[in-house]
Amino acid sequence: LDVLLTGGEMLGDFNGPESYRLVDSYGPTESFGFANSIDVCEKLHYSSAGFVNFNLRFYVLDDELRCVPVGAVGELCIAGYQLSKGYLNRDEETNNVFIDNPYDDGVGYNRLYRTGDLVRFLPDGSLAIVGRRDGQVKVRGNRVELGEVESVIRSMDVVEDVNVQIVESDSNNELVAYVVSNKRGNNSVAEDIKTYVLEHKPDYMVPSYVVELDAIPLNVNGKVDKGALPEIDFDLLHVDYVAPSNETEKLIVAAFENVFNLDNIGVYDDFVRLGGDSLAAIKILSLLDMDLSIRTILNLRTPYKIAQSLIKDYQYGFNLVKEGNEKVNMFLIPPQGGLSFVFNLINSIDFNGNIYNIDDFKYDLSVDEIKDIDDNNITLDYYYNAIKDLFQDGDIIVGYSLGCIYASLITEKLEKFKEVKECILIDGPLNFSNNDLVLREEICEEVEEHLNYFSKSNLSLTMDKDYVSKSKEKIIEIARVNSLRDFHVPKINSHITFLSTSSRVENDLKKISYNYDFIFIDSTHKDIISKDVVKISKYF
Repeated sequence: LDVLLTGGEMLGDFNGPESYRLVDSYGPTESFGFANSIDVCEKLHYSSAGFVNFNLRFYVLDDELRCVPVGAVGELCIAGYQLSKGYLNRDEETNNVFIDNPYDDGVGYNRLYRTGDLVRFLPDGSLAIVGRRDGQVKVRGNRVELGEVESVIRSMDVVEDVNVQIVESDSNNELVAYVVSNKRGNNSVAEDIKTYVLEHKPDYMVPSYVVELDAIPLNVNGKVDKGALPEIDFDLLHVDYVAPSNETEKLIVAAFENVFNLDNIGVYDDFVRLGGDSLAAIKILSLLDMDLSIRTILNLRTPYKIAQSLIKDYQYGFNLVKEGNEKVNMFLIPPQGGLSFVFNLINSIDFNGNIYNIDDFKYDLSVDEIKDIDDNNITLDYYYNAIKDLFQDGDIIVGYSLGCIYASLITEKLEKFKEVKECILIDGPLNFSNNDLVLREEICEEVEEHLNYFSKSNLSLTMDKDYVSKSKEKIIEIARVNSLRDFHVPKINSHITFLSTSSRVENDLKKISYNYDFIFIDSTHKDIISKDVVKISKYF
């Protein structure tokens, strides 16, 4: 073999062989199959289809049939003796693509064929194929070349093949990337692709949907069989639903739902992914009597972040849930799941002071952000910083379950400059170091029990019931992150009252204090703060 000529489709990024000449060529059937060509080893860029061959003239034109500058993208139009007369019995189509040549009326060159291919001239004078004119679409008011999006995705190491299409979702055009990945089944592939495209292209070019396939379906001609591509589940456009937790979030979510004509938009749904553009942002502003700008909506994008920008004095801290007559405070530290709703104590104990509770700061994060936390000391720091200026001499600290560990550590820190009247620990562990991440199935059942109990309770809470009941995934991830810890064993001088359903913990208690009362409670871990709470109420 001396020479191999290829054509029909772009060869792509391909190294030329050394044993023979590999010539890449381009040419539509309406003119000549080898209208231009180039040795692969001489390509300036893999998109190059080479130089024009004999008796043909190429023009790169814009929509007004004006020549574009070198390097600019335009439609390739061809003139020459090789042009066909047109399409048999298809006069309208013939007249649309075979037109008079405004640049040359000479014999053989007075007709132009509009190829529909988008091209540009490279610095060496060769022609680079960019894509098809019918592959150029509008997404949220912006012109997008599907081939350009494909090219970016194809450059990723995990991607073996890709085809990008347009789908219509609620009157908006959205991009969908059908991807063949060498990491099939890895849940992060779709997000990795979206993140990668966002790093290299504007946000409107990021695919709203990424569908993994074993192979891109082809028809008998070797072209992509668009009809065989799977249909899109438009519900995938949403992230896991999280309901608004305050009035500001509710108003913003309602405006989103009105503008996008969608139900069940959550606080972490993305404005751009939902099809938002500047016009949609204006519509949202018209529905909200708030100090917002179009730029704020376009930059922050989720109802949660937009709402947070409006709460100027927002600060993480303890919440006063029961006001008392005496100037003494009780601070409740939550368990492993981080939610204060487990404290039925609020309505069950006869405490005449103020009662404060707090939720884990991680409820302000997304599920993915929670999973990325690798330092559990940060949770302790948040709790301590929230209490240190509020805590007064003679106040009380209470911890339940994992909250016993946090309550103990906080008490030790506070003792350096405050008088802690009492540290009450309710049925929790005192192993301050743990390297075993709790399994998902181990925590799911406990979370279900808590949510079921919570749904039937009538507690006065800082969190909306609907928000909590739809935050199962977040509760689970917070519980898993909180299961890992590497704390020192504290030394506590303040009196400790330990209320426990197991006698085995007393030995651990002796390691942190000799000033304690260990009280066995005939109950279970869940019931001790729910139906059996009366058994411990007298110790407050």
